[in-house]
Amino acid sequence: MAYLIRDWFLEDEVYRTYSCEPKQNELQGLSKVNIFVGPNNSGKSRLLRELFEIMPHRIRPTGDLLENLNKLCLEFNEKVSDICSQCEIKGLYEKEELPRIITKDCIEISEKYREVPRNAINSFSRISEATVVRCQGAKDKLHRFAIARRKLPDIISIGSESLAKLNSIIDGTPEVFEFTGMYVPTLRGLRPFKDCGDIYCDRTLSDYFDTGSVGVFTGLEMYKQVKNLLLGDLQERERISEYQDFLSKNLFGREKVAIIPREKRENNEKKEILFVKVGAEKEREIYNLGDGIQQLLMLTFPLFAYEDKSLLLFIEEPELYLHPGYQRQLLKIYTSDEFADVQVFFTTHSNHFLDLTTDIEQISVYRFDKELDEGDSVEKSAKFTIFPASTGDTNLLDHLGVQNASVFLANCTIWVEGITDRLYIRKFLELYSEREDVEWDFREDTHYAFVEYSGNNISHWSFLEQEDKPMVVERVCNRLFLIADKDSGKEERHEKLKETLGDKFFLLDRKEIENILTPETIRKVIRDYEGEEVGLNDFEYEDYPDKPIGKFIEDEILKDGNEASKRLRSTSNKNDPHPYAEGNTIKAKVGFCKKAISHLKSYDDLSPDANEICTRIHKFIKENNPD
Repeated sequence: MAYLIRDWFLEDEVYRTYSCEPKQNELQGLSKVNIFVGPNNSGKSRLLRELFEIMPHRIRPTGDLLENLNKLCLEFNEKVSDICSQCEIKGLYEKEELPRIITKDCIEISEKYREVPRNAINSFSRISEATVVRCQGAKDKLHRFAIARRKLPDIISIGSESLAKLNSIIDGTPEVFEFTGMYVPTLRGLRPFKDCGDIYCDRTLSDYFDTGSVGVFTGLEMYKQVKNLLLGDLQERERISEYQDFLSKNLFGREKVAIIPREKRENNEKKEILFVKVGAEKEREIYNLGDGIQQLLMLTFPLFAYEDKSLLLFIEEPELYLHPGYQRQLLKIYTSDEFADVQVFFTTHSNHFLDLTTDIEQISVYRFDKELDEGDSVEKSAKFTIFPASTGDTNLLDHLGVQNASVFLANCTIWVEGITDRLYIRKFLELYSEREDVEWDFREDTHYAFVEYSGNNISHWSFLEQEDKPMVVERVCNRLFLIADKDSGKEERHEKLKETLGDKFFLLDRKEIENILTPETIRKVIRDYEGEEVGLNDFEYEDYPDKPIGKFIEDEILKDGNEASKRLRSTSNKNDPHPYAEGNTIKAKVGFCKKAISHLKSYDDLSPDANEICTRIHKFIKENNPD
C-alpha cells in the first residue's frame, strides 16, 4: 500500500501556515501533487529546497494510521488503568517493563513507530501472578493477591485484544516511513558540456545545499544513469524497458521507442550522447528532439530510475519550455496510479497548471505571501505565510500577474454546454483512444481544447446572430465542433446551429449527456449513493432517451419502499449531496458525474451514442491536425 505525506511539520520558523487554525507550523492537506504559487521572492523556492534538505522529517502519513494508533493507545491506557484500579495494583502500570503508551502528534521519518505500543502491549500480555504480587504493599497483601488472581484473565485479555487491534492497524503499513528526495533545479538540460561533468549539479549544490547533499537531478547525468541501468541486473534493465514503453504510450503515439547510450566521435573527440529512436524514424541525438520533449524526458525519468523507492520529487518551474498541452500531460502522469509511491512538489508561475487543477484530482495548491518585520531597522527579516488555496481562487491569478483575457492555443476547440459534459466527453475520448482500431496521437490543450458555453449563453455568439453586436466566434477560434443537448423547446436554435456549422454541429440524440450512460453505469452510481443492498427495478437503454435522469431514477429505477433510498432522500450531506431531483435534471451533477466516470474502465463501458460522439470528434480533430 502506498503511503504519501498528508501533513508536514516545518522546522523553519520564518514560515507560518493558515489551515484550520491560523499560523500553524505545519503544511497541511498535502496531495499527490502540490503546487507552490506566488510572486517572485515570496519564499516558495526557498521552502521547496528546505523540504528537500530536511532530515528527518516529521509528518503525518495519508490514511488513518496515526489516528487509529492514537485511538488504540487511549483505549489501552484506559482499560489498563481501570483494571489496575479495581485490583488495587499500585505501581504496576508505572513499572519500567510496562510503559504507558503515549499518543503521538506525528511520525518521524525512519522512526520505528510500531515498537513502543507493541512492546508495551506484549509486556502487559505476559503479566503473571508473580508480577502482580511484586507490585503490592505489605498491607492486605493476601486480599489484594486474591483479587489480582481473579482479575488476571481479564488483564491478559486486554493485552491480547489490544495486540490483535494493533496488528490489524499496522497490517500492510511500512515498518518505517522512508523517502528518497530528488530535486530538479531550473538549471537543467540534456546538452552535456565537454569534460565538465554535471556542472549544473555542482553549481546548484554550491548555491543552495551542503556539498555533501545528494539527489539533485539536472539531466546532464542522464546518459550515465541510462547506461548503468542497461548494464545492470535484470530488474534494472526492465526499468529502461518500462520507461521506453511509457514514452511510447504517453509521448510518441504508441510508436516503439528506444533510448540508446552511444559514444560518438567527432574530430577525434569522444562524446557520450543519448540517442532516441521512434518507430521507423532514424535515431537521433536526444538534444535534437523538441525542447518540450526533452523537458518531459527529464521530468519523468526519475519516476523509473527510482521506482523501487518512495520518491519525493521537488521541481522548480516544470513549465519551462512546455506547451500547455504538455503541462496537462505532465500532471496526468504525476497523478497516475502507475506512480503510487511518488509525491511531487513544485513551484510555478504558470496559470495553465492552475487551470488544470479544476479537472485533475489529487492536487493541492498553496499561495505564498511575504511580510517584513515591523520596526525601524534598516535591514528587516522576512517571514512567509502559506495559504492553502481553493479551486477558483482569483488571488492566485493576481499573484501570477495573469490578466482576465484568455488565449486559445490549441489547434481546434470542442464546445460543450458545461463542466459535466466536458468531464464525460474527456473520459469517453480517453477510452475510445485505447481501441486497437483507432489511431490516436492527439493531446488535449495541444491538438484540441474544450470550451464551455453554458447553455443559453450560446445565443450571445455570432452562431445565431440574435444580438446586434454578438461575440464573433471567428475572432476567438475559427475551427470548432459544437455539441448540444437535445432539450425540448430549442428546436429552432438547433436548426440555426446546424445551418451555420454544418457537420461541425452535433446534437445529442438523447435529452442530456447523462442519458447516454449505459444502464450498468447508472446502476453502479445509484449503489454508490444508496448502498449495495438497494433494490432496483430492471430497465434498458431504450427506456430513458428523453426522460430527465434524476426523475427517472426516483420514479422508475428505485423500488418503492426501499428504506435505504428513503433515508438518503430525507437527509442531505453537504460534502456528497444526494443527486436525484424531482425536477428536470440531476442535483449535484458534478458529484454524480465523477462517480459515473469512476466506473468507466474500458471502451466496452461506452454506449452506442457515446461511441458516435467520439467517432465524430476524432474525425474533427484529425482534420484539423494534419500530419
